[in-house]
Amino acid sequence: NVAISNAVTMLELEDCSLAPSTDYAALVYVADSGGHDDGIVAAVSFTTSASNAFVSTPALSAAVTPVGTAITFQTTVPGKLWAVIVSEVNAPLVTPATVKSAQMWALG
Repeated sequence: NVAISNAVTMLELEDCSLAPSTDYAALVYVADSGGHDDGIVAAVSFTTSASNAFVSTPALSAAVTPVGTAITFQTTVPGKLWAVIVSEVNAPLVTPATVKSAQMWALG
């Protein structure tokens, strides 16, 4: 319940604990100074950013052999990584959960 004028208003919503990489909608209800149920609701949709991101995307940094390869990359913040190698045809099916469930090369 915040009093407003008819000028542009900025409302800061803080300490929300929003999950990363998640779709949300912020809903705002406005009514006249009587504050009855005769106003209107509007929504603005948004997606939160990921908890980390790539400054430089993964790239091969060593020859590929039957036993493996090396990959280099840089992230925006320190964190953890998981990696797995799958056939290219299966790559579109991979999700963060499936990479993490492989339990191979979990570092950090």
